[in-house]
Amino acid sequence: MTEDARPMADRRILCPVLIGRETEMGRLAELVRDCVGGRGRTALVSGEAGVGKTGLIRDFVKRAHTLGARVLAGECTEIDARRPLGPFIDIARAANRVASLPTADNATAETDRYRLYSAFTTLLGDLARDRPTVVVIEDLHWADEASLELFPHLARKLRDVPLLLVGTYRTDELHRRHPLRPMLTELSRTRVVEDVILPRLSEDDVAAFLREAMRLGRPPTTEFRQAIFNTCEGNPLFMEEVLRALVERGDVEYRDGSWRRTKEVAEIVIPDTLRDAVLDRFRMLSPEAQAVLLRAAVIGSRFDFGILLRVTGAAEAEVVGALRAAIDAQLMLEITSDTRAPSYAFRHALTRESVLFELLQPERRRIHAAVGEAIEGQGPETSAGHAEELAYHFDEAGDRDRAFRYHDLAAREAYRLFAFSRAALHLERAIALADDREPTLGDLQLRLVGAASLAGTPQRALRAAEEARRWFQEAGDVRGAGLALTRIASYRWFLGDSRGARATADDAVRIIEPLGPTQELAAAYAQVARFAFLDFERTAAVELGRRAVEIARAQGAITIVADALITVGGAEAGLGHMEGLALQREAIDLAFAHGLPEPALRGLHNRLSALYATGSSGAEVRLAAEEEFAWARRHGIRTETVIFDEVAYMVEAGDWDAGLRVIQETYGESVFRWFIQLAEAFILAGREGPELSRPLVEAARLGLRDASPSQWLSGAGFMARATLIAGDMAATLNDLDRVATFVSRSFYPETDEAVACAIQASIELENAEARSRWIEIALAGDTSPRRIAARARRAFAQAERAASSEDLDTSIKLLGESAALFNDSFLPMAETVTRRRRAELLLGRNIGDRDAAQAELGRILPYWRRAKATWYLGQLKRWATALGLDFPVETPERATPRTREPRAQLTTREREVAALVAAGLSNKEIAEKLVISERTAEGHVEHILGKLQFRSRSQIASWQAGGDPVHPAS
Repeated sequence: MTEDARPMADRRILCPVLIGRETEMGRLAELVRDCVGGRGRTALVSGEAGVGKTGLIRDFVKRAHTLGARVLAGECTEIDARRPLGPFIDIARAANRVASLPTADNATAETDRYRLYSAFTTLLGDLARDRPTVVVIEDLHWADEASLELFPHLARKLRDVPLLLVGTYRTDELHRRHPLRPMLTELSRTRVVEDVILPRLSEDDVAAFLREAMRLGRPPTTEFRQAIFNTCEGNPLFMEEVLRALVERGDVEYRDGSWRRTKEVAEIVIPDTLRDAVLDRFRMLSPEAQAVLLRAAVIGSRFDFGILLRVTGAAEAEVVGALRAAIDAQLMLEITSDTRAPSYAFRHALTRESVLFELLQPERRRIHAAVGEAIEGQGPETSAGHAEELAYHFDEAGDRDRAFRYHDLAAREAYRLFAFSRAALHLERAIALADDREPTLGDLQLRLVGAASLAGTPQRALRAAEEARRWFQEAGDVRGAGLALTRIASYRWFLGDSRGARATADDAVRIIEPLGPTQELAAAYAQVARFAFLDFERTAAVELGRRAVEIARAQGAITIVADALITVGGAEAGLGHMEGLALQREAIDLAFAHGLPEPALRGLHNRLSALYATGSSGAEVRLAAEEEFAWARRHGIRTETVIFDEVAYMVEAGDWDAGLRVIQETYGESVFRWFIQLAEAFILAGREGPELSRPLVEAARLGLRDASPSQWLSGAGFMARATLIAGDMAATLNDLDRVATFVSRSFYPETDEAVACAIQASIELENAEARSRWIEIALAGDTSPRRIAARARRAFAQAERAASSEDLDTSIKLLGESAALFNDSFLPMAETVTRRRRAELLLGRNIGDRDAAQAELGRILPYWRRAKATWYLGQLKRWATALGLDFPVETPERATPRTREPRAQLTTREREVAALVAAGLSNKEIAEKLVISERTAEGHVEHILGKLQFRSRSQIASWQAGGDPVHPAS
């Protein structure tokens, strides 16, 4: 007999079966069958706290076993999973394969991370080939950065073996900058994941839940069901907690084989919150058991019995008795394992949080100190492996010295495993705890600079660099102050202060040069060379960069060697020298070999423009971009540089949905945020029209007003796209006027596209003077035969010059060449502009060629349809109609006609809500109308959308009115 089937023995009131999850369980079971059939699959189960993810997974694991799969499970907790790769290491331990994993002390950081990922891939692949395997990782919202990198890595690498990878996470934990978001975006973009979303239970499901949980022979009364539903809003955990609280109060009692109410519903006081329900039961325990649970809550959501025993100082029998009472009260669970010491967990994180509120701050500090000392007491090896927990507990205990030591240690371990956000948090805390006389304080600040930068927070990096300079100056350390200045210069540039950045780098050289050829001087030279390169002073950049390389090599400063080689390579490529690519590859490989993330990332990013500069096609550059993205994903790096490159890549491919998902990851700090915002404006204009895009363009215009020419040129293409697609031709010309004098120096393909947009804007405005000026600018620029986009730009300009001379045949020929070259460069706006112009000229000839013009329209449409650019497609249709061209009708797969049959699936209350939605009421107005909470109203709307498979309130309104709403494709 199971625990759930013994209500009289332990007075638990739990639902023994899974309610309302047939669809979700069916989808997971189908994935297991795919796995058993030899296919690798990945699924993510999500929902709010307490909605039933754990219960679903529990039943799913049983189903997977019956279908012939092996199941391995790991979980993330707030404290325990701070150790990198914690849940995966637990899985390796459960499979008795820990010995197959590489050790961490005999390799560089990057090599170690790569070897670990490869080892886990091999381990799980071998297990799956031996027998179909299901791997479950619960509570990914608490996962460490390394685990969030490994999860999608396994999803991609193990698609050809019979392995099903399942993760769960809480949707209510995901704020905009939550570290789980990039992983979700990546999995969505690569289309390797099946999303299984758990909604709250409907009112009908609540009735079934109550019937099962209370062992009723018939459905509960409508009044009781509605009381529970309105309070708990379909959350299963809250319902179980409320029912248990009612049992403890005597409002519900067990008799004749089921739970019965002892009072009328109107007389029952239902706890207002989950915390009230938990605390009602907690306070029913003996004082001794409460004391044990309070200490357990401080340790964490999950804890080892041995640690709890040490912390309480009580006899083993007393602790066991307290745990048994907590289990009987549905507050805790026992975790059984063949490979671990006895451990226990609070039934839910919210349970633990509720218990913690019973402790005063002084009591918490004292218990945290005891926990830290108990972990330390297990020996130095254990302490080193639990630096995260020790830093947390001693910090909470107010033990500054030990907290400082463990935060420093935890930061080193986090950085070694590329967990940069966590490393930065530990370093910030270590700095806050350090005494002003701490001799390593300046170095701690510089370490924070690097971690904050790689975590994608340049403002934080700049503050740390400024603090480092102040500390070194006060300590009289000129070399340290100079090194801090070079870092300040770098982040000032990233934040858009290009003039201040260059002046700061010059100051660094000025104060360090008198000290001779030190590695700090090499770093300063490398920074000045970088700014010369960015300001198109390529010869100077090569000279300064080579000087930096020479000094850095003599000093053994590998990071500076790699950084300076990237600059020299970029400058040489800009001068048209193929040697530049080889130098950049050397720098990237050097950074890879020595585990240097900052130069590696910069090299991969700069290589994209260097490839364009030396004549590579768009397809070749995209392969290099994919190398950058794969490397950044593998190391958990989500700077705005990487995000910008990914957004550009997706926009160029017409995958605007993926681009918008990545845009949501933007931190909004560096100059790159304006480029990303312009990409978003382009997408919004294409889909919705100019009204939504215009404010974004204006904000970017203001944000870039103090930017350097190179920064403006980087954004020029995106600015031109956004204004031209919105039909604001005057803005296109005004914005591009600022970069006109720099076009000849640029090798960015977006600059070539911007020039084409300027010429087109002047044509549409019938501004002959602007048209002639931009044609001259286009022809006066880079004359290298290598750069494909530059050739496309010149061909477009030559075509317009020919058209102005009435030589339409030459113009049409050149426009065809230009369009093909823009296509090779993945510049969709420029290609569209060119093909539109060619179609117009084809129809304008005396021997008008309608078929050829129609063919040009056919070449234009696929990109915009792939991008779902509804508004711009409408503009194209009007343009085509005005020219007398046929606009091809897109023929998507016909959806199954919507019927009114699903109405029967809705409860009475849901039908009421549907009618009010159709009447145009908001959730708040519906709540007031029906005398329910706004959250309950929102839940009803979600259930209606889910049952009818709709995505919008307008579809509900159409359906309610008897129409046939369009069901958007997923």
